[in-house]
Amino acid sequence: MALKYSVSNPNETWINSNGFILFYFFAILVVHLVLLSFPFLSTESVWTLTNTVHSLVNFLLLHWYKGAPFVTMDQESDSKTQWEQLTANNELDIYKRFLIAAPIIVFFIAVAYTHYNSVHFLINLAFLALAVIPKIPGLYGVRLFGINRY
Repeated sequence: MALKYSVSNPNETWINSNGFILFYFFAILVVHLVLLSFPFLSTESVWTLTNTVHSLVNFLLLHWYKGAPFVTMDQESDSKTQWEQLTANNELDIYKRFLIAAPIIVFFIAVAYTHYNSVHFLINLAFLALAVIPKIPGLYGVRLFGINRY
């Protein structure tokens, strides 16, 4: 199968690298273990914080920051977020589907470990929305209320 990505923008290909999914889960595990090391936090709070940190980092790195961390040949990537660059060809391969499913998986784990407490549930749900709603195909290139337009 031939690569369907532009060679001029390496920002589109890093997700397909070997070990990406393993690294992603390892990063979540490290954040969770660091939060567990604080003795004043309960297990429920740690899982809610794990979901919160995961969703915030996911939102910032994929949906807020624009441009490419690499020098690219095309200037078009300077005005696109990482998610817009990844989904420019409108195909959702296994890695992009993983980026959609991962926040949902972390949400379900956090809700289960918080014993379905309503306060924790609402906090986890709000941060799940922050991580998943921008990935909806209908919101490709949309800037709500003009925020992050430039």
